[in-house]
Order: sequence, then C-alpha cells, then structure tokens
Amino acid sequence: MSKVTILCLHKITDEHFPSWPGMSIKTFEKLLKFISKNYEICLPSDVKENVIKKQLILTFDDGFEDFYYNAFPLLKKHNIPAVLNVVVNCIKTDYQIWTQQLNDTLDAYAKESKGFEIQIGEDTFEYNINIENAEKLALEIFKKLLSLTTEKRELIVFKLEEEAPTKINRTKMMNTKQLKEVSDAGILIGSHSLSHPNLKIEDNQSEFLKQELSESKTQLEKILNKPVEVFAFPNGMYSELGLELAKEAGYKYLLLVDNDIAEFKHKKELKVLDRILIYSNNHYKNIFRINNFHNKIRRWLK
Repeated sequence: MSKVTILCLHKITDEHFPSWPGMSIKTFEKLLKFISKNYEICLPSDVKENVIKKQLILTFDDGFEDFYYNAFPLLKKHNIPAVLNVVVNCIKTDYQIWTQQLNDTLDAYAKESKGFEIQIGEDTFEYNINIENAEKLALEIFKKLLSLTTEKRELIVFKLEEEAPTKINRTKMMNTKQLKEVSDAGILIGSHSLSHPNLKIEDNQSEFLKQELSESKTQLEKILNKPVEVFAFPNGMYSELGLELAKEAGYKYLLLVDNDIAEFKHKKELKVLDRILIYSNNHYKNIFRINNFHNKIRRWLK
C-alpha cells in the first residue's frame, strides 16, 4: 500500500464570485511550483510502491471553462499531469449543475444586498445576503440543500432564480471540443456523473445510480475514443451501493472528498481514494492542507 496525496480543485479564475470565490491564477501557479518541488506528481495509473519522494495526484472537478483558459496553460507550462472530472450533461449541452446554479443565483442577490426566504418542509429560513457574507451563507444553504432529493432541491433553486433581483451571470462550462483538446494533450478525463446529483441520497434508486455511473462513462468514451477509468462522486457523496455499481460499470479509480491522505492499495482491482479539497487564495493555508496538518491537529485534539 502507498500513501498518496490527492488534491481536489475546482475554479481557477481571477473573476470575483462572492458566493464561491475561485482560486486566483497567481495562487494556482504558486501551488503548482510548490507541489512540483516537493512531490512526485503522477496520474493514478502511475502510482508506485516504495518510493522515496512523496506522490501527489492533482484533480479538478466539474469541468468549468476556466480550466481550459487558466489552469490548462499553466499545467502545460510546468509539465504537470492532472485529472479532470467532468459532468457529461454540461459538456454536451447548456446544462448547469445545481451547485453552480445556486452560487450564480446567490451572487445576483448578494450584489443587490437582497434578502430572501427558503422553505424546506415546514421550516422557513430567512437570509440577508451581501457581498461580504455571501460565501458563508452560500455554504450554509448548500449544506441544507445537499440533503434533499433532486426534485425538492430543484424546486427551491428554480424559485430563487425566478425571484432574482438582477440578471444572473451563468458560469461557463467546457465543451466537447475543449475536452478533446485537453485529453489529447495528456489530461486524464474522468466522469463526475451525468448531472451532478447527490448519489448518496438517491441510492434507493439503483437504476438512477446505474445511469449516472454507466451512461456518463459510455458517453465520455464515445466523445474521447478512450477508456474512462476514473469516477469522482459529486460533492464526495457516496454509498456502498454506489461503490458497488461503480465497480460493475468498469471504473478502476473512485475519488471521494473526505479530506485525508489516500491509501493506494496496489493489489486491489478497484481503488477507492480520498482527496483533500484545496480552495483558498491564501497560499500558506493551501500548504497547510496539502501537508494534511488539518487532520493531524484534529487527531491530536482528540
């Protein structure tokens, strides 16, 4: 078994998004220089046993267009391999994942300092959002909605959209042409499902799970003319049934986000790997998490 640090990144952009700020291009390049100096950066299939230098896998989730314009050029510049996990419906159509749909909508409210209500069951939650508190409130709302079924969550987000006080600026996703280009350049493409649902909540619907796992793989392989062996569970949410069906679908590497170092079990056919979420624009906070100090301190405090 090998211990491997696997990083999970999302948006790399200098644009300002109050509800979910991306990592700036400058901060991202600092991160690349740091990991290049201190780690052997590889793809999942290249992880080795008994190596002196620590190994690291760099992954990106969702397939935002800023990966193509901002992250991809710097990865090429520094000759760094990476895994890009994409939501297939976003690549093929104008579909928007619910998390980004929520954040884009909340940005519209925040820019106008407009309050709103969210009804979940019999509970009503009131929010007074603005530029300063948008990130904190967006995370709070995300956690509330994450536990809902897709249908219930969509009703809430669509209602927020309809009542938005100003035009909603939609975050752009990559298209099939861009995906093929980065794949041809050596970026490993993984599936991040068809539609980015909470696969843990929906695990009572095995056919739905199979479609999200198997159909996303099939469609990506058709686009790329390459095998797709990586699946990243949306929001890191998974169940034992989801793991089992992912194995049946033919994936070799399953990516989670439990924010810990991954245990890479070489002899196992299916490798279930943890990742560490990296999102700060503070370079030293990112180094802190990359070195897993957040877990070391938590365990020490216990």
